[in-house]
Amino acid sequence: MLPKKNRLFLKSDFEKVFLQGKTIDCSELRIKLLFTKNSQSRFGIIVGRKVVSLATKRNRLKRRLRAILYSFLPEFKKTFDAVLIVKKDLSPKSFKEVKEILKKAFLGQNLI
Repeated sequence: MLPKKNRLFLKSDFEKVFLQGKTIDCSELRIKLLFTKNSQSRFGIIVGRKVVSLATKRNRLKRRLRAILYSFLPEFKKTFDAVLIVKKDLSPKSFKEVKEILKKAFLGQNLI
């Protein structure tokens, strides 16, 4: 589970990342990145109701993404705030497939 110190909570933090951050676009995800001088990288996850209609599935998907991000924490080279926006339903995909999607996105930006 992703520790609380590595999560974005405040609306102002989300807005700052959206306004000042750069975008990484994948087929299933969009990641907004804002490099910071904080000691820890922080993440926020957005799964819209149009993407996954049931709240239980949305919450499960967020838990999976947090677990994947937790496994990547020691590998990150820089500190940043990131918001992950899910564009397509990732529920049918396996844990490994979702992990590979995220890994490719982060490797493309030379973050891992």
